[in-house]
Amino acid sequence: MIIRAVTLFYPVENGRVNADELRQELVKLRNVVSNVSGRRGD
Repeated sequence: MIIRAVTLFYPVENGRVNADELRQELVKLRNVVSNVSGRRGD
């Protein structure tokens, strides 16, 4: 299986993004991708 894209839905409050929270969510997403990749041996 090839994953070509991942979409992250992130809430924006008052038209502003909390950079620290977004960074944390991106780190979580990276960890999930790494775990799935590691289990598949890719």
